[in-house]
Amino acid sequence: MALSKAVPCDFPKPWSGNIEVNKGDVLGKGGFGIVYRGTYNGETIAVKKIMLENVDKHNREVTLQIQLDHENVLKILTVEQSDDFRYIALELCNGTLAQLCDGTYVGAELPSDAKILLQITKGLRYIHSKKLVHRDIKPENVLFSDKTIPVLVKLSDFGLSKQLSTNDTCSMSGFKGSQLWMPAELLKLTDNSLQMSVVFEAKGSPSSDIFATGCVTFYYVTRGIHPFGNDVIDVPTNIRKNLPVNIEQGDPGLNDLLDIAREMIKFNPKERLGLDKVLERLRSRQRLSSVRTPGFHVRSKLCNQPVPNQVTTCVFHPVDPVLAVGFHDGSVVLITNETNETPFLNWDRETLSAVHDHLPIPFALINMEWNVNGTLLAASTDKGSVILWTYRNKEIVFDSVQHGDGVGNIYWSPFATHLFVANFRLEMRRRASYGCKGGLLVWNGAIEEEETVETKLKTTYYIRDVAWISHAEVALACHDGIIRIFTIMNGTSLSANHKQLHHIGEVGVVAWNERAQMLASGSSEGTVKVWKKDGMQISLRYELNAKASCLSLSWYPCSDANISSSVDASKNHLIACGLGSGCITVWKPELESIPTTFPAHNQMVHDVSFSPNGQYLASIGADDNLHIWSTNLWEEIGVYEMKKESKGLNRRKISWDSSSQRLTTASELTKIIVVESIAGVD
Repeated sequence: MALSKAVPCDFPKPWSGNIEVNKGDVLGKGGFGIVYRGTYNGETIAVKKIMLENVDKHNREVTLQIQLDHENVLKILTVEQSDDFRYIALELCNGTLAQLCDGTYVGAELPSDAKILLQITKGLRYIHSKKLVHRDIKPENVLFSDKTIPVLVKLSDFGLSKQLSTNDTCSMSGFKGSQLWMPAELLKLTDNSLQMSVVFEAKGSPSSDIFATGCVTFYYVTRGIHPFGNDVIDVPTNIRKNLPVNIEQGDPGLNDLLDIAREMIKFNPKERLGLDKVLERLRSRQRLSSVRTPGFHVRSKLCNQPVPNQVTTCVFHPVDPVLAVGFHDGSVVLITNETNETPFLNWDRETLSAVHDHLPIPFALINMEWNVNGTLLAASTDKGSVILWTYRNKEIVFDSVQHGDGVGNIYWSPFATHLFVANFRLEMRRRASYGCKGGLLVWNGAIEEEETVETKLKTTYYIRDVAWISHAEVALACHDGIIRIFTIMNGTSLSANHKQLHHIGEVGVVAWNERAQMLASGSSEGTVKVWKKDGMQISLRYELNAKASCLSLSWYPCSDANISSSVDASKNHLIACGLGSGCITVWKPELESIPTTFPAHNQMVHDVSFSPNGQYLASIGADDNLHIWSTNLWEEIGVYEMKKESKGLNRRKISWDSSSQRLTTASELTKIIVVESIAGVD
């Protein structure tokens, strides 16, 4: 329903007339209001409805909260008023800390305990920096928002908040707040010895918020144990008497977090641990935790070549425990094993055919890719050649020499085992404007006629990247700012007509999500666009300003195995963007979520890649560092230096093995470098 009657409100927020309330969807109830699901300007929100007779005459909930702008403080979007009610439009959250502790929380997976507490502390410190006291910190007022990756904590409900004086105190008349989370110096306001006719003024300060936050911290870490007792009668009494009867409860492994809570609930306000110290302790714990459990380990294996020979490309088999390694002299070896459980250092070496003797000119392999089921291996060279081997027989079944100045990448169809395309460069131009002509090679081994196995398309634009969007359609990311979608006709022929999708700046990367039927594209101007395919039509659906050139994209894997649980399903349509600034941005376009950015590398990100099982996200940058995150908690679990000896390698690509236990990238060293994680292996 839209609000029909509007009256002016005496706070600095103009009437908008755009709040709509769904009265059939109640999110929560309090002493003075009900919270509904609703919409504002087309966005799903929470709407707090309060009878005007219950509105604080000082409008504290609005006038104080509306001036706050912090990721860990719930934001007021707008306020509207009818003749009888006030409607406050708030960010929509999907659960509370109270629900988490009582077992009723069903929202997205949360970060680690330390990160949750870190966000609570940062939010409260920000509130205090604005000379405010919250005065109602409790589990019900700590909310979780899944609009971002990872989930953000939001402090809410500023109905009891108050402005601090110049000496950092505020007056309090009568009892305010919840007795379960209130320090002794404020609980005395409810003592029976006080005569109700006497106006009693006490001083409130940030230390009272610190006490409440300490109790909430203990309650959260122990998942429902209050440090001062087990029922609503005992807790206030024990707080008054300074009897934290449950203070030794909790998992000993979490004592560092519990100790922080214990120091925040000291009886004497002056002895309570300050928020700056709390933040320092929590951040220190995070650093120690990441060092203790890196998860992955670097393994290096000598190439065992007759002469020193640099690794220029390497890629894991999509099914078997096999790593294909290409060298600067054009040779290829396979590092193989019977099972994935064996440490990489114990894998064996096999040699493919001597391709450097097979072709008439010297060359270096620059890229290799397996087809979708791993029966064929294709490689491109710096001299414009494309070579194809069979995996089982290890024989060359196709070679095509001299496609312009060089073949860039090979893109196997995910829909067919004998079909790939490769982009190549025809001519460099010495101009500042993007610079070269190019083309596309189409190869289809399923066609019996020799003369129709391959087709070449020469273009006046250079093709930066390719994505298959159906069994016969490819999307080409072009340097002139256009995405061109061609249909492959009769096996290898490219359609004369094609669709054009216009971008901003040079389109450098495209990525397809088959389950969502969406195409993502990134440009040099820092724009990421998501296009939705509906039958033969494809149109722009979402757009993100990444604030830096987008160099790589990776969709969260959408196989059936990865959507078996509600946690994994919450990551559907998640996309990671590697940026020229060195940052990683993670975004859920279908929810129009706020993107989360990780500062990862000191230089541009060459590649960003989810593991096949979706449990990890990895990135490699021009600074030679490889970063790995856990997608369950969005914690960084390892940073590894992957130095190279040559400057000739322009862009590195990450390759995961099928078990998601190993990943590698070309090093241009005379060693093969693999980062792996195996249970029981040191």
